[in-house]
Amino acid sequence: MTLADNGDVEIGPLTTFRGVTFSDVIRRTIPVLGEAADMAGGPQLRAAGTIGGNVCNGITSADTASTLVALDAVLRVRGPKGEREVPISQWYQGVGKVALAPYELLVKIVIPCDNYVGYTGHYIKYAQRNAMDIAALGVSCLVKLTSDKKMVDDAALAFGVAGPVPMRSPAAEAAVRGLPIGGGHRRHRRGRPGRREPPHELAGVQGVPHPAGQGAVRPLPAGGGPEGRGPTYDRSAALYREQQARGGGYRPPGVPGRRAAGAAGPHQREEGL
Repeated sequence: MTLADNGDVEIGPLTTFRGVTFSDVIRRTIPVLGEAADMAGGPQLRAAGTIGGNVCNGITSADTASTLVALDAVLRVRGPKGEREVPISQWYQGVGKVALAPYELLVKIVIPCDNYVGYTGHYIKYAQRNAMDIAALGVSCLVKLTSDKKMVDDAALAFGVAGPVPMRSPAAEAAVRGLPIGGGHRRHRRGRPGRREPPHELAGVQGVPHPAGQGAVRPLPAGGGPEGRGPTYDRSAALYREQQARGGGYRPPGVPGRRAAGAAGPHQREEGL
């Protein structure tokens, strides 16, 4: 993993998830990518699994995929006909399909300098467990503020598992450009009159770092319910408890199960599940 003379970050495909997370280059330039890599599987997988494999398997739930899409990474491949570069927007061809021709190999992942300088970001993984689980939704958000840090100059928002391939959200990105910090949430609420709370527990997640700084958090939608989780979460929790009383049922994330709250299972201690 190197920083090229022109500022581009170049990552070899055999770099492990752990190597990405703890790389000095990544920590200085694109910490959000290290954050995403650190969400993959458990410690053993991160020590052996590679970012190249994560990209080449063509799976939309890959933890690094949405961040690489938000960064507009370039995939450099080599084969019998020579070397070529594929923008990541053209890389994913469908479920489990990527733009690798026969006998071609991925040799480098390149993040152009202009795509990360001045940006800060965060990767959010929604899954049933805190670790060792496949993402039910992966969201990577990059924001570049104006020089006075009061307005959004640019934004990149990419999703994994929202479709058959990782994808950007151009409409949402365009909607927040030029807005004052915190204005994006208010515009979203005003722009869709009569809309109820989002029909999933993403509506009530708190504590997501705000691009303006460590002290700010994402605004909480009105009527967030106990612990700020949102009414949908409360309904899910109530349904779970009702089902448990009848002898079974699905457990939504964060709801204590039959094991006493705070008691980790034998395979949960290291990952803090």
